Amino acid sequence: MNNQSIEWPEISTNTQDNHKEYTSFEWTNFDYFNEVVKYLQEKNIKSFIDLGGCTGEVSNIILQKVPTIEYGLIFEPYPNNYQYILENVSLDKVRVENKAVFYGKENLTLSIDWTNIGAWSFLFAENYPEKSFDVECVSLDPYLKEKKYDFIKIDIEGSEYNILENSELLKEVQFIELEIHYEHFERYQKQNNLSGYDSAYDFVLKHLPNHEVYYFCCRQEWEVKNNTPGNIFLIKKS
Repeated sequence: MNNQSIEWPEISTNTQDNHKEYTSFEWTNFDYFNEVVKYLQEKNIKSFIDLGGCTGEVSNIILQKVPTIEYGLIFEPYPNNYQYILENVSLDKVRVENKAVFYGKENLTLSIDWTNIGAWSFLFAENYPEKSFDVECVSLDPYLKEKKYDFIKIDIEGSEYNILENSELLKEVQFIELEIHYEHFERYQKQNNLSGYDSAYDFVLKHLPNHEVYYFCCRQEWEVKNNTPGNIFLIKKS
């Protein structure tokens, strides 16, 4: 499920309402996302975690389109986004945490280098101190011990590498929808003195040895031109 040509509307992502509209368009019009939802429906998943909830629109779509869902958990560190989720996502089945999922730190400074309210990252704190905030960090594994989650969506602006590297229980999750931020991998490698990985894709596969890529999608033109094997994946346990 590779790249798909879509005429994108002019939607800014600088406000919660705009970002929600952008995400809704993306998950409604891209074949890849339609296939992900269809797959979750076919597998009758009962639970999910949304890592990087932003405006909660992905969680809303899962709740609306997968009728077997019994419970969910959303993590969103940015306070304004967190408040927006509380006001716009049905909370009868969903728990929302205003925290970042990150191993090795109790608190983290997140910053942003442009106006996308979904692009807060720990990788730019030193570069943009005027656009930063501190957030409490938690590990993912205690939540995976507490309850069984069938599906995890991960879109966390570079922190996916930290979770892949440190979580013991992520590799036991049946289905994972992962956005790889290729543009952040070299910076993460340097900050953590990592070696032995040819690419971000190689890093992901080595840390999810029990999984295989089921669908993938390239959204960025530079990724297509550079022959990267997609940047968004549905990964399933083998």
